[in-house]
Amino acid sequence: MLRPYSCQKHLEDKLSVIAKNSSPNASPVQLSIVSGQLTIVSF
Repeated sequence: MLRPYSCQKHLEDKLSVIAKNSSPNASPVQLSIVSGQLTIVSF
């Protein structure tokens, strides 16, 4: 169940962008979804 590195890198980049753009209006749900995707990819 090894995922392509590029896929994991893409999700990490997405999470990084969201984190950089985070503000009081940032959606915790969106962050949770991306974090969940990263967790799934990691395993």
